[in-house]
Amino acid sequence: MTVPGTRVGRDAEQLVVAPPEGAEEVRVPVRTVSALVVHGGVQVSSQAMALCVHHAIGVHWFTAGGRYVGGLGGSGGNVQRRLRQFEALRRPERVLSQGNQARRRSISRIIPV
Repeated sequence: MTVPGTRVGRDAEQLVVAPPEGAEEVRVPVRTVSALVVHGGVQVSSQAMALCVHHAIGVHWFTAGGRYVGGLGGSGGNVQRRLRQFEALRRPERVLSQGNQARRRSISRIIPV
């Protein structure tokens, strides 16, 4: 979304893109969206953001000049990943193994093998 004044809303399982100045709105089924990238003065409703988060679709904001402002990530997989990380860190032998791997990677960046 790059046109200032454009609004992104929600209608059921669709994102509704409403351009400014009476141009015809576009409806996009959320299952066909992989990310929502917003540039400049585009408005995204909280309902549209919630729909994106529910479907693990990232929403990213940039200034009109292209500088990254921030993003909102979907919840897909984060909880399971954190649980696996927690479980791995509870086992001392796993912690040492991970530490050794990280150290080897760091050294290989400095001294090519």
